[in-house]
Amino acid sequence: MRSRWVIKWKIIGGVRSIRARMCLQGFMEPQLNQLVTAAATASSLAQRVLCSFATNMQWPVVSLDISSAFLQGKSFKKLEEEAKENRRIVRFDPPADGYQLLLDVDPKFVDVFHQVHSAAEVTLESLKGGFGLGDAPRLWREEFDEWVTSKTKGTGLVRSRYDECFY
Repeated sequence: MRSRWVIKWKIIGGVRSIRARMCLQGFMEPQLNQLVTAAATASSLAQRVLCSFATNMQWPVVSLDISSAFLQGKSFKKLEEEAKENRRIVRFDPPADGYQLLLDVDPKFVDVFHQVHSAAEVTLESLKGGFGLGDAPRLWREEFDEWVTSKTKGTGLVRSRYDECFY
């Protein structure tokens, strides 16, 4: 599978900031039609109930953005250990300039690149879902649900029977 850089330009406090992330081209994945890609989101009813309850209790409502959420999702190995599905092997070729970035981040990649004739011969394996993979939202949602339910044992916070994104 190929990958590419997605670059965003933002102006923060009058200073231009560049943000880049590597995205896999998941539409090229051979297993795409066999993947479970559905990831639950809160229903509009659950959102209304939450806002109504917060208003009645005079609680502030805060919205959060999870930075790099898809990179924090459940690993393919963990899925296999839970016997939910067979282990996926996702291999990809980084963008052409991605090799220099790997060398800058971790010098041990120098040994790998000396063993091959060119950077084009190097293919990487993804351990988790990432940007561009069809099931990345589901893997993140499952990891988040596991974290919420494990951290809140004994606090009275339980998942709703009617909306799995409402606790």
